Amino acid sequence: MMQREGYSGLKEHRKHHHELIDQLSIKQSMLIMKDSEKEADEIVDFLVNWFLSHTNCEDRLFADYLHEKNKLATK
Repeated sequence: MMQREGYSGLKEHRKHHHELIDQLSIKQSMLIMKDSEKEADEIVDFLVNWFLSHTNCEDRLFADYLHEKNKLATK
């Protein structure tokens, strides 16, 4: 959708998602090594925080971009 709409922040947005995957890979390794409930809880907390932060900041930027683009198109 971002690509189709010509969103200039797409490259940076993708970078955030790749960083998430990298961080999850590290956390998964720690979970496998330690096999603890604490590690599992930390992953869940990390994902919840990442999702809330990402949608409130990064995805909001895209929503604002679409809003402005649509506003300009209707003029």
